Amino acid sequence: MLRRIRSEWKIVLMMSILCVVGVIHTGIKVNAETYGDFEYYENYDNGITISKYIGTATEVSIPYEIDSKTVTSIGDEAFRDCSNLTNITIPNGVTSIGMRAFAGTAWLSQKQNESPLVIVNNILIDGKTCSGDVDIPNGVISICDDAFRGCSGLTSITIPDSVTSIGSFAFEDCFELTSITIPNSVTSIGGYAFEDCSSLTSIIIPNSVTNIESGTFEDCNSLTSITIPDSVTSIGKTAFASCTSLTNITIPNSVTSIGETAFNNCTSLTNITIPDSVTSIGETAFASCTSLTNITIPNGITSIYDNTFMDCSSLTSITIPESVTSIGWYAFCGCSSLTSITIPNSVTSIGRYAFEGCSSLTSIIIPNSVTSIDNNAFYGVSSDLVIYADEDSYAAKWATENGYTVNRIGGSQDNNNNQNNNNNQNNSGQDTNNNNQSNNEQNNNQTTDNKQTTDNKQDTATQTPPPQPASKGTALTDTTTNTKVKVTSADTSNPTVAYTGTTNKKATSVTIPSTVKIDNVEYKVTSVADNAFKGNKKIKKVTISSNITSIGKNAFANCKNLKTITIKSSSLKTIGKNALKGINKKAIIKVPKKQLKAYKKLFTSKTGYKKTMKIKK
Repeated sequence: MLRRIRSEWKIVLMMSILCVVGVIHTGIKVNAETYGDFEYYENYDNGITISKYIGTATEVSIPYEIDSKTVTSIGDEAFRDCSNLTNITIPNGVTSIGMRAFAGTAWLSQKQNESPLVIVNNILIDGKTCSGDVDIPNGVISICDDAFRGCSGLTSITIPDSVTSIGSFAFEDCFELTSITIPNSVTSIGGYAFEDCSSLTSIIIPNSVTNIESGTFEDCNSLTSITIPDSVTSIGKTAFASCTSLTNITIPNSVTSIGETAFNNCTSLTNITIPDSVTSIGETAFASCTSLTNITIPNGITSIYDNTFMDCSSLTSITIPESVTSIGWYAFCGCSSLTSITIPNSVTSIGRYAFEGCSSLTSIIIPNSVTSIDNNAFYGVSSDLVIYADEDSYAAKWATENGYTVNRIGGSQDNNNNQNNNNNQNNSGQDTNNNNQSNNEQNNNQTTDNKQTTDNKQDTATQTPPPQPASKGTALTDTTTNTKVKVTSADTSNPTVAYTGTTNKKATSVTIPSTVKIDNVEYKVTSVADNAFKGNKKIKKVTISSNITSIGKNAFANCKNLKTITIKSSSLKTIGKNALKGINKKAIIKVPKKQLKAYKKLFTSKTGYKKTMKIKK
């Protein structure tokens, strides 16, 4: 039980209460009040959080209670950059301290000089000066948000059984961290806790953890194995994104949801088992898993969302269950090894570019249930694609109108054949002869058609073969537009590239083109590469073309004069970490009117977006 120790208080501030406005914020009741030189709000559990210090004193005592309610937490950055603070007294009632709460204070600097581990009320709030192997002392109950963030000298850490929680970003950017043991006492691991721990090779998540939060292991590109216990019920967005050394993973039956981009760009992942307990798989969840050869979608899934398996170039087969009702935009785009697929009777719609660039796809069965197919659903597929559909179905009519080969199954044609067969059983031999004659005529016609087709193929074979795209990964330059690119797909029917920069070092305005033509091959520009404009001090305005689906990490980082970004694409799905970090703080981002709401969700603080910037249509 927490004890009230008034003898520790140092009353150095005048106490007053000024009531302002009451609002509600995600489970926290905010009263926007002040108490002396403190701003505070009331928690959902009736405790008090100190949200900001607004005084100038060198010594501060945080009160034990305000308005007869115990002060239980200190919020994010509450005392940040209060450089004059040399002494802070924190009452025992405080059990939670937020991210960077004391950053930039003389008090914290002194604590760091005394010990590499700064611990207050059994909360480890800072360990950024640590190096080598570190043992956290027993008795620590929580590791604060941001505690070891950027601690590049840390190689291994031992966490005692007393710890129950690891905060968000706690070990982010600990590049040399190779091993860590998480005890069973830990019940929660915050978002992005181990992001960019690029030397971490394996980790065991204890049975006490129920959720893998967003970005927890994102960019851990040396991670080869991970154990997910049966206690976990959800895997957050980007949880394992860009874990490029992860070869296989087993998801336990307890998991019900896999978040957006959860395994995006896990390029070494060859196998993954998704249990039937999973009822939701987010957008881009397995995009760019280029080594994944097959996958079975569980029966509880109702929609295959946009980009879910985009650019899974080794995927040869996939099973879609009867529970699925829709296939979203770009769902299987770039799955160039996929040869055939059966759409179940439950599906009613196939989205835009759903199978774009599936150059090996030769057959697909589309049932009568499908009543909506985007005109570009099969853009760039093999010219040999055969669509199997019922005679009178929407799919058959759509395929015919869009120039695809249709093999009709069922429908009125089959009904007529069945009726003819019944009549034949009761007819005379003359009818049989007539039928045979008709069949012979059909066979003769078919022979003629086949010969004509063969002749056409022979004529085609004598033609000059079309120019071939450069191999994947090749750097190219389009001198007519000063555009530098890198090949991301060498598919002859739909070659694509990533924009990597401009050759014009003096350019203040740049348009990223929708296509480039190099050596007589036209490539579609579908992404802005990592670091494409990083550190460019000249650039002031950028226009992003309609084909762009992703913007990479640090793409515009530290372009301090960049004030206008115009996005013409309606298919943008991902924006990388720090893509906008360091651009003009009052930058204006113009987006398509219909995408305004969706794109506002893409521009998060993680991308470098600031509230001072504006997103408008």
